[in-house]
Amino acid sequence: MIIVVIGILLVNLTRPTNFIPHIIVLDIAVLVVYLIIPIKFIYQAIPALLFSIGEAAIIMFTFQEIMPVGLDTALFSILFVNIVGHLVASKRIPIVGKLFYCQKNVKKQIA
Repeated sequence: MIIVVIGILLVNLTRPTNFIPHIIVLDIAVLVVYLIIPIKFIYQAIPALLFSIGEAAIIMFTFQEIMPVGLDTALFSILFVNIVGHLVASKRIPIVGKLFYCQKNVKKQIA
């Protein structure tokens, strides 16, 4: 998954400086990694944070002269989506684990 993130960042590095939709795709990708992919939280956080930090670095170096307001908005959206994804995923994983444990116990009792 980290190789995919690095590949996407390399592609985003070649985009024109006024191409904004990749920021929206980044936000959706981070939410997908945190909320949909069913792996341990640490394995969710590493690619999401790597993707976000890499994209923030690309944005800060390429958008600096062109649109300072867009830079602030893009960086805030990246920060916000990581905070929301982190909070929801950190609360969701213990709940899913408890549900799995309860379901496993019910199956043992039925059998």
